[in-house]
Amino acid sequence: MEIRETDLPGVGRKFTLEIAGQDEIVIVIHASGRREIFRFRREHDEPDSVIELSNEEAHKLGSILAGGYYEPVREDAMLQIMQGLHLRWVRVGPDSQLIGRTIRDLEVRRQTGASVIAIARGSTHIPNPSPDEVFAAGDTVIVIGREPEVRAFEALMARA
Repeated sequence: MEIRETDLPGVGRKFTLEIAGQDEIVIVIHASGRREIFRFRREHDEPDSVIELSNEEAHKLGSILAGGYYEPVREDAMLQIMQGLHLRWVRVGPDSQLIGRTIRDLEVRRQTGASVIAIARGSTHIPNPSPDEVFAAGDTVIVIGREPEVRAFEALMARA
């Protein structure tokens, strides 16, 4: 990414960044510390959006953008974490002995090593269910683990 800098005598400095292949972001930093951010579409002479920030607001925004508040997991790191893990959707049948029992009752993690990460119950979704969540007929239980752990969960479901 190329950044072009231009002195603006008596005003401050201008920085221009090309984004999305055609558009440009122009940042003007005034000598007073005030910042203006403009977005230009390549085919227009006028910006289609303008943001004005005080010096303090600009520093806070910069800190956020630089990852000072939240740093997302990089895709390559996520792939490395997920390597070898399997997600499985397992349906609770109408005659299952799981019905009315909880994750805690079944000791899912201790018995299998797999983790129940969600339950889909009709149009309701229960992410990260508590150990006291009761299984119901028709639930789709989403588990994660290594292949042997997921198979052990499926076997637990079959035994129950």
